Amino acid sequence: MKLQELEEQWSKEKYEILSKSQKEYLKIRKLFATKDYEPILKTMEEAKTLPFSKGNAVNAAEHIWGYFKKFATDFEKQKFQELIQKFQNEEIEEQELRNYLKELLKKY
Repeated sequence: MKLQELEEQWSKEKYEILSKSQKEYLKIRKLFATKDYEPILKTMEEAKTLPFSKGNAVNAAEHIWGYFKKFATDFEKQKFQELIQKFQNEEIEEQELRNYLKELLKKY
């Protein structure tokens, strides 16, 4: 795998990693500046095995939300906030929140 391929992989997996650990997410971002392939790949693989964290999952969802929050309708904003609250209160699974974000990503 070339560094460019690793960057493409990172673009697809960075929010999965952020949803598990902001610390590891930031560490990987810094490693990309070194252009040293092996530590980047190793850290990414290790980060993906970290346990689920509700707080980190919310953080990742809010980062994704940031891409289109300025364009979202009032209804979409309200629904996002409701889903975050329900997820934090364990009334819905993370996948329901992710599915809503996927809908909005396709729209915007």
